[in-house]
Amino acid sequence: MKDEDFGRSAPFYFYLIMKKFFTLILLSIVAFNAIHAEISWNLSDDGTLTISGTEMPNYYDSDFVPWYSTQNKIKKVIIESGVKNIGNYAFSGCKNLIATTIPNSVTQIGEEAFSSCSSLISITIPNSVTSIGEYAFSGCTSLTSVVMPNSLTCIRDYTFLGCSSLSSITIPSSVTSIGYRAFYRTKWYDDQPDGLVYAGLVIYGYKGSMPKGTNIILKEGTKGIAEFAFENCSNLSSIIIPESVTNIGHSAFHGCADLISVSIPNSITSIEDNTFQYCSKLISITIPSSVTTIGELAFYHCTGLSSVTIGHSVTKIGEQAFFNCSNISSIISESTKPPYCNDDCFYGVNKSISIYVPANSVEAYKGANKWKAFKNIQPIPNIQSLADGELYINQLEFGGCEISYTRTFNNTSWQALYIPFSMNYEDLKNDFEIAYINGVRQLDKDDNGTIDETVMDIIKIKSGSTTPNMPYLIKAKTTGEKTLSVSNATLYPAEENSVDCSTTIAKYTFTGTYNAIPSATMIANKFYAMGGGDLIQSDGSNDLKPYRWYMKVESRNPSYNASNAAKTITINVLDEESETTGVEELRMANDESLVYDLNGRKVNENNLKPGIYVKNGKKFVVK
Repeated sequence: MKDEDFGRSAPFYFYLIMKKFFTLILLSIVAFNAIHAEISWNLSDDGTLTISGTEMPNYYDSDFVPWYSTQNKIKKVIIESGVKNIGNYAFSGCKNLIATTIPNSVTQIGEEAFSSCSSLISITIPNSVTSIGEYAFSGCTSLTSVVMPNSLTCIRDYTFLGCSSLSSITIPSSVTSIGYRAFYRTKWYDDQPDGLVYAGLVIYGYKGSMPKGTNIILKEGTKGIAEFAFENCSNLSSIIIPESVTNIGHSAFHGCADLISVSIPNSITSIEDNTFQYCSKLISITIPSSVTTIGELAFYHCTGLSSVTIGHSVTKIGEQAFFNCSNISSIISESTKPPYCNDDCFYGVNKSISIYVPANSVEAYKGANKWKAFKNIQPIPNIQSLADGELYINQLEFGGCEISYTRTFNNTSWQALYIPFSMNYEDLKNDFEIAYINGVRQLDKDDNGTIDETVMDIIKIKSGSTTPNMPYLIKAKTTGEKTLSVSNATLYPAEENSVDCSTTIAKYTFTGTYNAIPSATMIANKFYAMGGGDLIQSDGSNDLKPYRWYMKVESRNPSYNASNAAKTITINVLDEESETTGVEELRMANDESLVYDLNGRKVNENNLKPGIYVKNGKKFVVK
């Protein structure tokens, strides 16, 4: 508004006084900075701006830098050694600036220091720099590469916003946090296939354009998932989060309508506001025992959610946390004291569903605010008996259970085993042997180019525990009806998990099942199953029972022909401590920081499928 738009009245004079007052304040700030500034500068005829001294002031705006009137002439900036910082707005709007030299004496780069330097092509930040301000390089549309120092620990909000040509960035491992939209609208951001998993954390990443059915396994060492990290990723199907992640930012998975499965590790202490809001295909969720708070709208309108397990440490459930989760059929709350519930946290949830709580807390839940609205509150069952041959369809996770599984062993040969709970070696060693699948080998014994024998290698477990819902082999030491029993254990929901291994000729997939598979289906798909101690193709005489696994073979090479594939695959027990395999040999010859499959081939650690792998000479399982 112009001065003449006011009448010659009291408000007009008041406006003039205030305008002069604020102008004097700004001029005073500039004068103060100029007095205390410890730099000098010179702009040569070729457009080189040279700055020397010690301390550069933080300018109020680009209009207040001493070289503002000549900024369009600046083509190169040389900051001499001794200058400790680059002030706020120092070179903002220098649209013809192409290159700059920053000495090791500089420790800080201020806010918007190089913003809108649209001709700046590259920047190398020295190891002395520990801090870069917000928007520092925003709008540098010609910037193609950035090298950051090992001294840097934080990249702030919007630092490289709108750097549309930026395709190469080196982020050191020292960086522990990356701010909101720090690389938004850059070419580097657009080209990332793995959700911007860098420097041990996930930054604001996907734009919702990932391929349909995308499954993500975040690498071990990832420290956190930023706010809005996977917001509206409509094709994200599942994500596995490692124990190294300690924080998931609010709205991290907001609007992920196709998200079906997510693992929340025990390292997480709270579910933030809006974290899984509108994840309408999310089927079940388990809140680990480490979590104390479930935030507001955390699972708002997750209409596909059918079962919820709330860990025993949760003390508070935020407002509308499970609002309109209309398909929830059961809730397990492991806390002995009913968690405090804010308004409408269970609005739209059917109040006649089963609520399972600790046996001694049933009456407390029946009298607690919001919980008392549910009509079917009952104790968590502490005894679970599983019978061989019966379908297992449980979709809940029960902790602290006494679990038993009974099977009749007609022989002492190796059999397939797939159970929804963990077994400790010490509890089973007297009656059984348990082994895991180590790989499949195809042997050309006479070296004539024809496969003579196919062998599946297995390794006996000699310590530790088995993994629930994972294919194993079991052998009873005597025949008859046997019962596997565990106490104070966790019973997991029914899942069909697979382990893959491959040779150069074929891919072998071992899939566990809790359903009966008809023999006709086994024959039609040429599935293998355990029988008489070997792995054989079905002859149609028997269906595959639940609590077992089957194997499928897929060609990887024209030399493999399913019609003349091995009818029987023999089992070979390896002594892991004494026998040498191809993988063992690779441990000596290759970089141990890399990951290999069980056939000794290097694989991409950031895109592992379910299976068993080797890193640093040790095997690990990806579920």
